[in-house]
Amino acid sequence: MISQEEKPTYVRRMFDAIAPTYDFMNTVMTAGAHHLWRRTAAREIVASDPAVVLDLACGTGDLSFAVMQEAMAPCTILGVDFSPPMLDLAQAKHAQLREKRFPIEFLRADVLALPLPDASVDVVTNAFLLRNLVNLEEFFTECHRVLRPGGRFVTLEITHPPVPGFRSAFELYFNNLVPLLGKLLVRHQEAYTYLPTSLQSFPNAPNLATALRDSGFAEVSYRYLGLGTVAVHIANKVT
Repeated sequence: MISQEEKPTYVRRMFDAIAPTYDFMNTVMTAGAHHLWRRTAAREIVASDPAVVLDLACGTGDLSFAVMQEAMAPCTILGVDFSPPMLDLAQAKHAQLREKRFPIEFLRADVLALPLPDASVDVVTNAFLLRNLVNLEEFFTECHRVLRPGGRFVTLEITHPPVPGFRSAFELYFNNLVPLLGKLLVRHQEAYTYLPTSLQSFPNAPNLATALRDSGFAEVSYRYLGLGTVAVHIANKVT
């Protein structure tokens, strides 16, 4: 069992190790649906025509690229991650894009101590980050700090399906088959055993919405995707 003190270092090393196969396993585990989920989140991100979008724990860049594709007006996208191998892959994918509609910059940084001024971005977003954090309240406070008044917070995360029967089937798949796939396909059983474990104590969608409100966000809403296995939460910074 990983202690709370050990978790940040453990998670960083894990993502460094799985970076080369990260996109492949996401596609296998979700049957490709993770791309659709990111596009859904991206539409929420660009709904207010933001000038600056901050993508935290950007990984190999797929959410940043989805934002660039969905945006109706030019914007600057800043992708932040703490894993150099993930950022290297994001930059390589960006270099290979045929169409670069506007800038994407990738930066190595800690999402709990962002090297950005107060009230400097219009949207803060992330995909599949929250389960890896030790302190959600600290993270939400940092996101609130860098958002401009009226800015938007959008997060996409695995959740507990609300329908009991389907939740049992999902847990059977997630807790048993996913680690096996990790072992057989990419030889990273430990990482894909950690994945379902990280969901066990994570709040469900309604409770995550409450945590956002408690951290100072307003107009909090969420919707389920992937038959309730994933949720996108949207919140606003009023002042």
